[in-house]
Amino acid sequence: MIEKVQIADIDTASENGPRTLKIRTKKNIIETPCRMITSTETKFRKDLALSPLDKRFEIETPLFERVYTPKLKTIQDFKRVNGALDRVKNSINRSLRGFDEGISFLNLRFKKDGEPPLDDIESLIHLQCSTKLDLVSIPDLNELSNKKDYEIYVRKHRKYVENISNKEAAPIVDMNNTEDVFRNKIDTIIENGFKLAVLRCRSFNYYYANYKYLRDTKKEEEIWFHMVDTLRDHPYTPLNYTNLPQIFGIDTVSPRTPYGGGEVKATIPEDTKRFDRLSFDNLPLKEQRRRYDGSLGCTCLVCQDRTVSEYIEEYEICENKKERNPVYKWSRIHEIFATNSEFQIGRKFIQSQEFDTYIRSKISARSFLDNLTSRFF
Repeated sequence: MIEKVQIADIDTASENGPRTLKIRTKKNIIETPCRMITSTETKFRKDLALSPLDKRFEIETPLFERVYTPKLKTIQDFKRVNGALDRVKNSINRSLRGFDEGISFLNLRFKKDGEPPLDDIESLIHLQCSTKLDLVSIPDLNELSNKKDYEIYVRKHRKYVENISNKEAAPIVDMNNTEDVFRNKIDTIIENGFKLAVLRCRSFNYYYANYKYLRDTKKEEEIWFHMVDTLRDHPYTPLNYTNLPQIFGIDTVSPRTPYGGGEVKATIPEDTKRFDRLSFDNLPLKEQRRRYDGSLGCTCLVCQDRTVSEYIEEYEICENKKERNPVYKWSRIHEIFATNSEFQIGRKFIQSQEFDTYIRSKISARSFLDNLTSRFF
């Protein structure tokens, strides 16, 4: 499925310079950095009761992520209960409708106490191979801390994928692995010729050594790094991290859904948080009104250079009467367009070796970089 991963540019002149990749697949060509669209995000149009004929806000993406958090009992039922696997397979396939031209992937994650035993992983691999997904994720397990054991594990499941499908296997590596284990897993993936490594986002500060390892040693490796569960709405900071993993050499991202700590959805339009392109913060609309003299400072398809008042007036009415605050969903659709647009702008600065100038023009992103520098250098 992934035919070639080629490095196009590396910004070596900037302290935090990312890279750009050109990824050729059997379906399309992907230029990075960019973001995936998640299955949760694709529901926004439906929730807002938008007509299928309204093409203005269609979300076009070369990458699509289906989020799946199975219970241990569900995984075990695949082998012992009639129809259990087919029900999940059909649910995954329904979520892929409309994304035939993009590359699809399953963000397979487990709850804290729900990690399956090693013997049950094959059922999850088989499930993915039976769907219309293009890529098959090989989950990371805490018990796989030995490099040799991990190599046997990923090679075994890649072989299984190749034997029963025409799909491509992609190992997931959690950023919360200890330094030695993380390095061994990343090195094993590269040494065994995988074209894609999926990284599960964790705190940039706490797991900085792992992020630094990627940034300092892997930027010249022709492998695609994708980050899932990227923190976009953190309870302790307004900063939206969607556009920041690229500074560590991570090529594509998808936001965390549901969000860490549970996202509080405002019921009043003025309290609704919205991604601010000038700072990279998620700001309540009333704060955007105060900070920018009523302006939104965005020309995306949703905002169209409206003022805060015009934005609320335009989007607070919804055909779906069950939607208590339609402005929230419209702000999330704005975020998709706006963050992707920022990736496209940043790509040009990478190519001109001026990425630091660009990223430091974003107020909170600059503070984030300065904090990392002060803590670790």
